[in-house]
Amino acid sequence: MIFAEALPEANTLLQILVAGGFILWIAGMVKGLFSKTERREISFADEYASKAEFKALDRKVQMLEGRLEHSLELIRQEMKHDKEAILESGEERAIKLHDRINVVLQAVSELKGRIEK
Repeated sequence: MIFAEALPEANTLLQILVAGGFILWIAGMVKGLFSKTERREISFADEYASKAEFKALDRKVQMLEGRLEHSLELIRQEMKHDKEAILESGEERAIKLHDRINVVLQAVSELKGRIEK
């Protein structure tokens, strides 16, 4: 009973929590008003390129396009070679598989007459 008398009423605790929340809310609002971060300046002004800059950029793009086309052509050749190699190895596997099946069929046909229960 000693501890029961030392505790405040539930109503008092609720009032303390509401008051504390209100004080924290006010503190947050004050902090938000006075501690604004500095915004960065964004320039939307047009920056035009000179003819020389544009031509240099155009040459770079054309050079990159040429290198890209060359790389793509090499990749196409490699893919064609790989496709032919895969098809050839698949054909070889099929031939070997059929040869093994034929050997098994021949062995089974020889054993056909000899099986007894």
